Amino acid sequence: MFSPKCPHCGRTATIEMLGSGYSSYPSQEPMLHCWTCGKRVYGKAVDALMIEQKRAYDLGAKDREAEALARSKAEEASRDLDRRVRMAVESRRREKVLKEESERQARLKNQIEFIEAASRLKGPTPRPKGVTCAWKECGARSRTNSKYCSRDCSNKNARWRHRQRKKQAA
Repeated sequence: MFSPKCPHCGRTATIEMLGSGYSSYPSQEPMLHCWTCGKRVYGKAVDALMIEQKRAYDLGAKDREAEALARSKAEEASRDLDRRVRMAVESRRREKVLKEESERQARLKNQIEFIEAASRLKGPTPRPKGVTCAWKECGARSRTNSKYCSRDCSNKNARWRHRQRKKQAA
């Protein structure tokens, strides 16, 4: 949209009509007033300035249209690039989630297989009741899941076997 410019500083200026309202100016004459630098132009000079600025504005309109078209194409390309980047990020996030889920499923499967294999294995066979302790000097009855009656007898037997091995090695 065209707006008049100040011939002095180039900023936007206003056009006022002199002689309207409470003015003491006798006739209706245009005045260009720049509120930035204070420059004022009166009468026919305003008309000539306006015709010159309007002609320059119309000649530049084609350039502005081409610039606006180029700007809109650049914005569309930018939006398209943003959309593609967002899609790529989302795709990578989905792939990561799927990979983590498959790894979790594999871990769960391995845990289940381990538990099933452990349940198939038989634990130590309980000794029949009434069997005596394996330590040669003890005659007590052994515990259910052990060949010794106590940890003390187990340690005594281990020490005795160790001494026997040392004697054979020497």
